[in-house]
Amino acid sequence: MNKLFKKFRLLVIIPSIISLIFITLSIVPTNYDICVPATVDDIREIYSFDGIDTSNVNVSSVSVCSYYNVSILNYFQALLNPYATIDEHN
Repeated sequence: MNKLFKKFRLLVIIPSIISLIFITLSIVPTNYDICVPATVDDIREIYSFDGIDTSNVNVSSVSVCSYYNVSILNYFQALLNPYATIDEHN
């Protein structure tokens, strides 16, 4: 067993270090808040609009998700998202 570990120790150590880095980046909080768009739902079938012809109009409901004091990994993901809004937490 000891010979086997010595032979493949890099195959154990390198993924372990990479995993620890990702775990640390996903746990450590930052001082930033993120707001990202979530879904756009068509609401023509749910609500009736009296006196308005909605056949040629797109009536939608837009939702957003807000995250407070996000981790470092989430902050980097938000930097890559062109629709995310990043604000410094007060």
